[in-house]
Amino acid sequence: MGPLHRIVLTPGEFTGTSGSVNDYSITGLDIYGDNLGNQGPSSVLSIAPDGSCKANSCTASIPGTHTVTARDGDATGSAAFTVLDAVRLTVTGFPSTTDAGSPHNFTVTAYDKNDQPVTGYSGAIRFSSNDRHAVLPPDAQLANGIGTFSASLHTAGEHSIIAIDTVNNATGGISSSVQRGPTSKLVVSGLSSATKAGTSHTITVTATDAYGNATSGYAGTARIMSSDAKADYPRSMSIQDSGTFFFVPKTSGDHTVTVTASGTPALTDTVTARVEPNVPSILSLTGPATSPAGTSLKVTATVFDRYGNLTPNYGMLELRSSDPAALFPRYVGLSNETTFAVTFNTSGPQHLYGSEPIFDYYSFQGRPVGHMMVEVTSRATASPGGQL
Repeated sequence: MGPLHRIVLTPGEFTGTSGSVNDYSITGLDIYGDNLGNQGPSSVLSIAPDGSCKANSCTASIPGTHTVTARDGDATGSAAFTVLDAVRLTVTGFPSTTDAGSPHNFTVTAYDKNDQPVTGYSGAIRFSSNDRHAVLPPDAQLANGIGTFSASLHTAGEHSIIAIDTVNNATGGISSSVQRGPTSKLVVSGLSSATKAGTSHTITVTATDAYGNATSGYAGTARIMSSDAKADYPRSMSIQDSGTFFFVPKTSGDHTVTVTASGTPALTDTVTARVEPNVPSILSLTGPATSPAGTSLKVTATVFDRYGNLTPNYGMLELRSSDPAALFPRYVGLSNETTFAVTFNTSGPQHLYGSEPIFDYYSFQGRPVGHMMVEVTSRATASPGGQL
């Protein structure tokens, strides 16, 4: 056999889509056509007018015919590399009218600029819809320019399914009128997820199908319940497709509101809100009702809102007493419940007052004012013989 004379690339013709990669086998022949075997390790591949090659593979993205060339010294060989161009996609087969949630098959077909199917096209397709609740197929590739997929639309109204070529942005779509289904749920809305005790809310109850589309023609009554035993709300309501009621939570913590259709327990919905205490309005000072003079007492200060919810992190409390000889801290920092010591030294009924600093404790000034009275008895003394 003679020296290398020419190179043969296999396949001699390749057709793909933008970004397709093809692997080549590279065979050497002598001047007489005798096979010299694989020339891949010593050959260099290139492609023109567009694309790139690495080792024995080449790719191109611009539609049209490209030439792949292998070179090993003076010996060369070439092959055709064609990139198909899908200028548009069509979406067919999805019905023009559908029930919400019903799945249907549809077909995506690639066409060229001459409006002919691109039978060799295998582009990657992505799907989208203006129905944000639609169930769409994942990204997929067409086979020979065509593909069949399944989708369902869930939101009532006119909606579309769009197919998009991820490389050359060819698109196509189809529209369908989505019909709402029968009433299968009650949906409760209007209660803030975080609110304060005493805040009034207007709650809306809407009859919907399984996919949240408001239905028409529903009429009935519903029972209303809440885990907040102090809340203000009606215990029942009428629903004509929808209805409203007021709800005022009063107990801090996480609480629920549940609405259930009378006679149809499956038609129900529950919403939850975290209720925070309202502004501080009640200051409670608690301790013993009687005490001997000179005895240290334990007093507890607690701040509540008007609904009896403990108000944390109230701030600073200023204390005053009717007993000029009493011993107690002038200021106390409050955080939930706070305990401090007080010693009354003057017998008789004595009072302890607490309020925010600066404000006169006899005048509410819109601020919580606390008060407790202690009957202070005479200081105990020892009798002869150690008996009291």
